[in-house]
Amino acid sequence: MKVGYFTLGVVFAFIGLAGLAIPVFPSMPFFLLSLACFMKTSRRLEISIRRNGFYKKLSKQIKKISLKKYIPIGIVLCLFIALLAAVGIILYLNN
Repeated sequence: MKVGYFTLGVVFAFIGLAGLAIPVFPSMPFFLLSLACFMKTSRRLEISIRRNGFYKKLSKQIKKISLKKYIPIGIVLCLFIALLAAVGIILYLNN
């Protein structure tokens, strides 16, 4: 079972790396899936990841969003600006 999770983690990590190279391809969801798979492979790794400050902030945001049943306007605006920037860069590079 752990070998399967490790294999999935590696596959999702490579897909996430491909997403870094291709601007329109999302990378973060695949990195998060990879992280979840790697956490299933080792208890020690899971503990060290859960103690990480970035993971704590991310999990707090996810809990807030799931409790409120909507995404706060600040997060929506940041995502929208990032989307516009990515589309602008793609259009600029294609011309």
